[in-house]
Amino acid sequence: MYILKNYLKAIGVHALCSLGSMMFIMMFPGIIDFTIGQILYSVMTITIFFDVYFTSAWNVSNKELKKLKIHNNHLSDGEQPLKMSYKNGIILTVLIAVTGIILWALSFYFAEKSQGVSTAIFRSWYSEFIVAFMYSVRHIKHVSFAVAIIPAIAYISGFYCGVKNYNFVEEFINKLVYKKKPGKKDENKAEKK
Repeated sequence: MYILKNYLKAIGVHALCSLGSMMFIMMFPGIIDFTIGQILYSVMTITIFFDVYFTSAWNVSNKELKKLKIHNNHLSDGEQPLKMSYKNGIILTVLIAVTGIILWALSFYFAEKSQGVSTAIFRSWYSEFIVAFMYSVRHIKHVSFAVAIIPAIAYISGFYCGVKNYNFVEEFINKLVYKKKPGKKDENKAEKK
């Protein structure tokens, strides 16, 4: 039940990201008429997609880690402390990767029979990666395969960082916002004297 719930949550997150990307293109269709617009669109949407997927996985593993710590803090005499397992994260990542690969395979299997409908579905599901599809017609199979496993990469990295209780986005923002200006330390020392 735990695996299914989190798998469906990940699929829902993906669906929301794709829907948001599609709506953005529908509201601003002119953005993909120019090369720079396509690149900016893809950079923006891929960054958001990766961050949302990463955060979703981070929350799943961090919640599991907190439950484990609470359990280990209330052990009975002789009871062994439990250790964090990556099994759930690996299973979820494999499920996400398999889903992407199945969708990728179906899009090519049914492409001729359904006159490109399945390819359109695939491209809609991965609408964040529009630049990859537009500029790689000859290598579309390889690009599509890579795009199909990117969510799995985002998920496993988020899960791992959640277990380690590390969030590089938060760390980066903290360093950016709270960065000490050079000479500030010296001024504080001079004031104290």
